[in-house]
Amino acid sequence: MKKFVKFGCFGFIALLVLIIIIAAFTVKVNAPHSRPSSDTAKESEEKATEEQADPQKNVLTEKKLNKINNGMTYEQIVQIIGTEGTLITEVKEKNDSLTQIYQFPTDGFLTNALFTFHNNKLSNKDQISIQDENAPQITLEQFNQIQNGMTLEQVTDIVGGEGSILSEYGKGTDQYKIVYTYSGQGRLGANARLTFQNNKLVSKSQNGLK
Repeated sequence: MKKFVKFGCFGFIALLVLIIIIAAFTVKVNAPHSRPSSDTAKESEEKATEEQADPQKNVLTEKKLNKINNGMTYEQIVQIIGTEGTLITEVKEKNDSLTQIYQFPTDGFLTNALFTFHNNKLSNKDQISIQDENAPQITLEQFNQIQNGMTLEQVTDIVGGEGSILSEYGKGTDQYKIVYTYSGQGRLGANARLTFQNNKLVSKSQNGLK
C-alpha cells in the first residue's frame, strides 16, 4: 500500500509538470508576433520608391556641392547630401582642437569628395571629377588669354562661365582660395585648373588642351 501511495505522488507531480510545460508552450505559440506597424512598412516602401526614383538622393552632386560652404557643421552637410560620411582621419590636438576628414559618396565613376572639419566646422572641401554637365569647356587659346591677376569675372568672360569647384578653403579670411577645374577640348582627359585667392587668379595649369 505504501508503494502505491508513493508512486501516486510522483505520478501526480509529473502530471502537474507536464501540464505546466504544455500551458507555457501554448502561450508562446499563440502570443502575437511583433510586426512592423503599417506606418513603418509604408515609410520603408516610400523611402525605397524615392531612392529608386532619385538615385542621386543620397550622393554628393555638383548642385549639392555648391550649396555647401565653409563654416557649416557636419550635421548641416549630411542634411544637404542625404547620407553620413565615412571618417577617414581624426586628430585631436593638445588644446583639444579636433580635426576630422570625412569622405562622402559622389554621383560619378572614379569621383571622390573629402571634407575637412575643425571642431565640427567645415574648413576645406576637396573633390575629384564631380563635373557640372553644363559647365563650358576650355580651349588652349582661351587658356593662353587668361593671366594671373585677373578676377574671376574676367576669366569667366573669356571661358564662358565658371568651372567646377575642385577645392575651397579659408573662406572669410585673407587667405581664402578657391580652385576651379574645367574639362577641355583636346586629347582624352584634357583639363585646366585655375586657382583664385580673394577673387584674383594666382595660378593656372592645364593638361592636354588643344
